[in-house]
Amino acid sequence: MSQKGITALIIGSTGLIGQELCEKLALNKKYSSIYAIVRKRINFQSRKITQIICDNNNYAEVIPANIQVDQYFVCIGSTKKKTPNKEQYRLIDLDYPLGVAKLLKKNGCSSCYLISAIGANSNSKNFYLSLKGEIENCFIKLDFEQLHILRPSLLVGKRNENRIGEKLSAFLLRLLNPFLLGKFRNYQSIQSSQVVEALIALASKKNSGNHIYSSDQIKNIK
Repeated sequence: MSQKGITALIIGSTGLIGQELCEKLALNKKYSSIYAIVRKRINFQSRKITQIICDNNNYAEVIPANIQVDQYFVCIGSTKKKTPNKEQYRLIDLDYPLGVAKLLKKNGCSSCYLISAIGANSNSKNFYLSLKGEIENCFIKLDFEQLHILRPSLLVGKRNENRIGEKLSAFLLRLLNPFLLGKFRNYQSIQSSQVVEALIALASKKNSGNHIYSSDQIKNIK
């Protein structure tokens, strides 16, 4: 961290978590500079935020090769509807963010915060869960000084895009949440704001090593 404050880079700054995180960090006095990698400009304005436009999702091509940040937040995630092609899905969710991670780590970035998903497992027969597990494994191998992997359940919050399927699932889960107790608590839906609060709390502390948080644990991070 420089004497001026913490510098951070966020991938997925127009998404449900990334956008709120970008706004919260810009208002946080501890942060002096935030790089937001976006496909289209975000409306929130701040002198701290530098927006880097990337139309083709290959972020490493548009990020300055000598960029130096203290923290890297990976909040990107496509959907089957938006990206039906599995190879393209893999590029967006794994290859491009991983390429940026390698660049940032080479330039001195010590801390990484990765949004994964409940059930992530590289051995899963489900493409989505298998990919999420592979992403986690690839980031762990990079050996950041500290890596925090968050596995939220279904996210609830105000999105810029209309995801009817997720809205229906969120509605049903809200009805089921009171009944999901004990070992099933982890499957309760979670507010995007709770994930953002957890990210900021984790980023404010130094906790070396690799750490994975379940959806239920995320709610208790302060």
